[in-house]
Amino acid sequence: MRLQLKAKIKTVPEDFIVDEMLADGSFASECKSKDEGDVARGGSNGAFLWVAVKKVNWNTIDLAKEIARAAGVGENRVNYGGIKDRVAVAYQVFSINTKDEFGKVRERIAGIKDVEVIGTWRNNRWIKNEDFVGNRFGIVLRECDFGAKDVKRFERFPNYYGEQRFGSMRGNSHLVGFHLLKGDYDSAVREYFVGIESEEKVVGRKERVLFEKSKKFGPENFVKNNWRVFRLCVNAAQSHLFNEELEMRLAEKETGVLEGEYTCGRNRFGFADVNTEGGEFTVVPLVGSECKLLNRYKEMLLKKYNLGNEDFAKLEMKGGWRTLHAPVLDLEVKDVETGQDGEKGLAAGAKRMPAAGESGTSNVPGNTVQISFRLQKGSYATVVIRGLLGDAISI
Repeated sequence: MRLQLKAKIKTVPEDFIVDEMLADGSFASECKSKDEGDVARGGSNGAFLWVAVKKVNWNTIDLAKEIARAAGVGENRVNYGGIKDRVAVAYQVFSINTKDEFGKVRERIAGIKDVEVIGTWRNNRWIKNEDFVGNRFGIVLRECDFGAKDVKRFERFPNYYGEQRFGSMRGNSHLVGFHLLKGDYDSAVREYFVGIESEEKVVGRKERVLFEKSKKFGPENFVKNNWRVFRLCVNAAQSHLFNEELEMRLAEKETGVLEGEYTCGRNRFGFADVNTEGGEFTVVPLVGSECKLLNRYKEMLLKKYNLGNEDFAKLEMKGGWRTLHAPVLDLEVKDVETGQDGEKGLAAGAKRMPAAGESGTSNVPGNTVQISFRLQKGSYATVVIRGLLGDAISI
């Protein structure tokens, strides 16, 4: 029986590097600025400014708000393709609905703390989820009780949603979503802030201000006014249902196609693609208003949480499709010799080759191991790392 390997992940942001892969095969870290007259990336007269940035210790939603403030536009005029980790160095593309001059907007965004503008260009539309296909990761594990040779290798893994999907602070966003699906806005807001515990649990000036606003305007109005955030909580509820179904199906070795499901192949990048014909990966519907055929696992889960398709329909949550397994591409595992330059060496290495996970080393007990790979969008690097180590990492 394989023993669990122990390590620490995300000791510093530079230990977790993620680089968004766009639909043309390029990476966000490579998106250099285009001149005003350059139409190569969508048209110089477009009403949207696309911005590739390097962000450190920012979650995507908060940075989008800060970009809106810096650009002098409303929050609803900034968009992005996917949400990246906060405790990380992440390269990502945002789109801004503004006709303001290139240089001015770029300069203001570059003034945001811990944000570097990689490139800007005009386009005639928003960035969409379809505009990126995956991510590449460079991850450093510290205080390891193992070496690279001890790490398990695999080419595919159960496509669980990672813990980030359920909230980085309390891990309860799916519970908020379940309350919203049942129309219980009061419980949803309380769960969001304090986990149905004492109001004393609300800490932080910003969080306290928002909590007081929720009491002033009422929970339902507060949710509707902040739907962009609370919608993610309902998505988290859908993700939680998927994870529970996947766990049951793996336990029962029932990963083949059931009623209402199908199989898919890979796209040109090697990722599982629900729109590509093939028989390699089982594709299942996420519970939502458009999920009409329920297998026995979904029926059990909806009964468990006292939910029905109509609850998702009320919130216009259609569902979607997800593969039960996902491939791991270009997996590399290397030992890193212990040095004396610590985090300074890590940062220098990260700057030199941002997305490949190159780093310096830290003078800490135990070994340091570096892991790099590519994943399709929607798949989680932390799930891969847990699989590689046997589920014994500290985040």
